[in-house]
Amino acid sequence: MGNQDNIANMLIKLRFNRNNFSTILLGVFGTTLLVSALITEFFRAPLKTDNISTEYTSLFKLGDLNQTVEMVFKNGLGEVVLKKDSLGWKITQPRALQAKAQIVEKIIKNIEGIKIKRIFSKDPINISNFSLNPPLISVKLTDINGKSFQIDHGLIDSITKSTYINHSSKNYIYQTALFEEPFERYDLSSFINSRVFTLSASDISELKIYSASKGKIKNLVFGVKSNKGSWIGLKTGKTLSSDRVNYYLNQLSALKSNLIMDQMSEKLEKGLDKLIQNPRYLVKLKDNSGNEHSYTITWLIFSLPDLNIDKRESFAIKASNKKHPFLIQKEQINLFVVSEYHLLASSKKKLSF
Repeated sequence: MGNQDNIANMLIKLRFNRNNFSTILLGVFGTTLLVSALITEFFRAPLKTDNISTEYTSLFKLGDLNQTVEMVFKNGLGEVVLKKDSLGWKITQPRALQAKAQIVEKIIKNIEGIKIKRIFSKDPINISNFSLNPPLISVKLTDINGKSFQIDHGLIDSITKSTYINHSSKNYIYQTALFEEPFERYDLSSFINSRVFTLSASDISELKIYSASKGKIKNLVFGVKSNKGSWIGLKTGKTLSSDRVNYYLNQLSALKSNLIMDQMSEKLEKGLDKLIQNPRYLVKLKDNSGNEHSYTITWLIFSLPDLNIDKRESFAIKASNKKHPFLIQKEQINLFVVSEYHLLASSKKKLSF
């Protein structure tokens, strides 16, 4: 019995010690979590701004970014490099293509309009807590003098509708209002300008469409010219309906390509050149400053080497002011099969472009 009592006492002590150890372990773990939380909150606490200049209400003044000539945009979907020249914004990487100027300008406008809510110290803990390494979005801007800076866009707080910004030349992290657009969803296609015609309808002062034969201009088949607020038909000499002409020009200027042919094999390039040398139409546009742009329109395409397309389902356009040709769905050829009589005020024909 004595041995049994001793064993029972030892088991009780073991259980007691084990319980004490578990309690101590839980206590240490809880204390560690508390300390970590306090440290995190300490570093995440906004700085007192009493002595900080009011310049931090906004990161930039209106017009600060007007001289931007290069942008490197990067997010989880890839990186796009854009440069501005005398003809506007162009994508240089990962492909050389015309860019949508309005998209680039929208990004710049959103950055210039950043409004600061709170300021935090720029330290490793905050950089990590606010998802700034790596960031959700980074935008590097360079001006005409070669001066650059980078904006990193981090954690999005859906409750306060705010985000966290790191400016490469500043010593703080900023909590700011959300951008107007979800730039984190932008990819290369968001920046590509697939419009064939550079000019908007309001910028066109004259349009001529010629039929072509063996690479030579043959006959003027359609033409309109702005004249003291009215539109005149160049073949008929008649005054046309401004509403009908403007509708037509809006449809024409909005024409988009389903394929920009910027990556062509040697065979494909030669095959396309043959089509362009023997076009169906030649279009000439003049802008309000008198500058002229020409567009070569091919016949419907039977086939092209190294390009999988349906027979006679598309045609190509080569613009004088753009590097790469466009492939267009055949339905859009109707834009070039138009008569001045269709644009008369007395015309009852429904315009189906």
